[in-house]
Amino acid sequence: MERRDRHPESWFWETDEGRRWCIRLVVATLYTFGLKRGVGAETICEFFVRLRLEMHVGCSPSALRSFMDVLEQAILETAQAWEHKGIAAGEIRPIIGAVDDFTW
Repeated sequence: MERRDRHPESWFWETDEGRRWCIRLVVATLYTFGLKRGVGAETICEFFVRLRLEMHVGCSPSALRSFMDVLEQAILETAQAWEHKGIAAGEIRPIIGAVDDFTW
């Protein structure tokens, strides 16, 4: 606990509100910059270290890569569930086929 409490803002990360905000920050960063923009885990790790979150977040490049894999899978599963729910409710119809070089 002493090691985690070395910066003035560290107390905030120990509160419920701080933990929720930290989770939101990590997920938003990994999604926006890691998954959508292809920023590497080393760079994202450096970003978290500059924010002095290394004692509060597992921010090694390997930990971030693992979490991005989990996040990506969760996003895909959620999208798939929403799609199935929409099909079942008649809101969207399944795509039967597609032609990529259609000519008139």
